[in-house]
Amino acid sequence: MTAAPPTAPSTAPATALGHPSPGTDSPQQELLRAVERFGRAIRETSFLLSKEYPCSRGSVPIVRMLERRGTMQVSDIADVLHVDISVASRQVSSLVDEGYVERAVDDGDRRVRTLRLTPAGQVLATEMRAGLDRRMAETFAGWTPEDITACAGTLDRLTGTLETSTHAPAPREPTG
Repeated sequence: MTAAPPTAPSTAPATALGHPSPGTDSPQQELLRAVERFGRAIRETSFLLSKEYPCSRGSVPIVRMLERRGTMQVSDIADVLHVDISVASRQVSSLVDEGYVERAVDDGDRRVRTLRLTPAGQVLATEMRAGLDRRMAETFAGWTPEDITACAGTLDRLTGTLETSTHAPAPREPTG
């Protein structure tokens, strides 16, 4: 009786066009699939988080940016979010109407309008930060600080690579 030889990982040949045969994926395809899953998870998390606050899902990153930066112009927000200025303007107008953001004339250039959080917006931003900190601590309780730092570095590298391959990079958001 002869034992069957051990099976090796699949090394199926590529198709005529150079693509892997069905059932095998290139490392790039595996990365694409992981990025797609990550994107879906982020959208779902963003949707759930936005239900906890009295503003739209699209407004959450604007409130968080204004908390970190203090003041910004609508065009800067659009650049960072990779959206058309009309989209950013609508989201900002909603926050202004809700009393979380105010428009002000720039001291250095009276033609420029800057945005900043109102006192109610500051309260909302503080609540968001505390809620996000709490949720992140719960979600990543099994991760070491080194794991989290390494993951953040990998995500920054991935984002930078994708931004450079598709368009001019957006201004980097300060960390912290």
